[in-house]
Amino acid sequence: MPEPRRTLRSALPPAPAAALSLLTALTLGGCVPAAQDPGQTPTGPTPNGQAAAPSGQTTAPAVPNASETAEPSGTGPADTPEALVAAVRQDALREDLEAIERIARENGGHRASGTPGADATVEYVVAELEEAGYEVQLQPFEGTYRENTAHAFTLRGPAPRSLDYTVLRYSPAITAQNAPLRAPAVADGCSSADWGGADLTGAIALVSVAGDCSLSTKSAVARSAGAVGVVVYNDADGPLYASLGYPHEDHAGTVAVSGELGRDLLAAARTGQARVDLRVDEKVEQRTFVNVLAEAPGRSQDAVLVGAHLDSVPFGPGIHDNATGVAAVLEIARRAAGSGPHEHPVRFALWSAEEIGLQGSRHYVDALTDAEAQRIALYVNVDMVAPVDTDDPVRVLADSGRPGAERLLADQLRRDGETTAVTESTGWSDFGPFRWADIPATGLFSEDDAANHTPDDGPQNVSVERLERSTRALGHLVGVLRDDASALTAR
Repeated sequence: MPEPRRTLRSALPPAPAAALSLLTALTLGGCVPAAQDPGQTPTGPTPNGQAAAPSGQTTAPAVPNASETAEPSGTGPADTPEALVAAVRQDALREDLEAIERIARENGGHRASGTPGADATVEYVVAELEEAGYEVQLQPFEGTYRENTAHAFTLRGPAPRSLDYTVLRYSPAITAQNAPLRAPAVADGCSSADWGGADLTGAIALVSVAGDCSLSTKSAVARSAGAVGVVVYNDADGPLYASLGYPHEDHAGTVAVSGELGRDLLAAARTGQARVDLRVDEKVEQRTFVNVLAEAPGRSQDAVLVGAHLDSVPFGPGIHDNATGVAAVLEIARRAAGSGPHEHPVRFALWSAEEIGLQGSRHYVDALTDAEAQRIALYVNVDMVAPVDTDDPVRVLADSGRPGAERLLADQLRRDGETTAVTESTGWSDFGPFRWADIPATGLFSEDDAANHTPDDGPQNVSVERLERSTRALGHLVGVLRDDASALTAR
């Protein structure tokens, strides 16, 4: 990755946030407050009629850990980094998770983009930000919506029966009748060599989820050998919920089955007698999605941007992934409201359509001019930040080009007793479009969640205590950087 070229100047001329045009405010992810006299100093949102307090200190000494912090009153602005950290309320985070889980439960068990559950999630976060005093901006964009609609999987012989399965996300359509079920000599199916040069024309390929290649590769390898479809079986008991990662013309129609069923199908395929019917229909259309944007203004236009994705996958409610990130961003937005004035704006972004190709954050970044992009000093992504498994650390995203920002997050996590590591992510989230545009990006995340992208990603899959620690770390970073630019590069 190229060396990030964005810099935040340590001395900046004052520029009232109200001077930003609506278009600039929208594309930067910020929202100007209701019209102010351009000569006035921006005061930020002032919920409950409170006047903005004087700016606090610009650097943060060690902040007490969560167990040592008294319950905040919630009645005054959090002007200092210490105050912002201490203001984080676990009960407010829990209420956000419960509200988002209820939305999923009332909308078919998920909140996937382009569905009523996603729309209801947008309505919830808009209401929360408006209640905190923000003038919320919606950034609509056109994106590609994909849905596997009608589908069926049946064993024709031997012993005909309907089979339990899930459709892999991004599976293309397929209609195959009485197709032979074929398995490779090497169960992985990661290369043509695994198939021994077999001609799979008209067949359905049966491969294990295990191996050193992606499911996208397995599907494409089988298709290149002539297969019209692919069945992936779990390498453990229980169902498999999975994705091809992205749509691609090289993929075959692909479904997944449990480990138990996979072993039965493998035995049948080895006899050469197994034949199946497989049908998957796919709807592909353009739909309008919405990013939700708000801003706590500052005297300069060089901003810290904090974001999390709103949507879940169609397989489950998405409480760890990513109601936890949404709750953390909302909580810091609430506690930052009415504070200041501070030197730098803090912009809050809640992205749509992350789970279908990072479409929301891609649109946001693509809409920036070069000058606007240069005024984003740092993007901070919050995704899956409350793992219930204590062996799964909350991690700080490395290689942002802003070592001071990474240290701010890690130090507060450690002060609160959280085991953490500053490391690269093995996957992509909404930090990707920012880094691809040379905008520095860090964040908080976890990776080893077995319930991720399944129906089991509900409230039981979240540690609210760890969510509080992650939110406090986010608050520490925001509390420092909104006044102290030099902390970005400090080591």
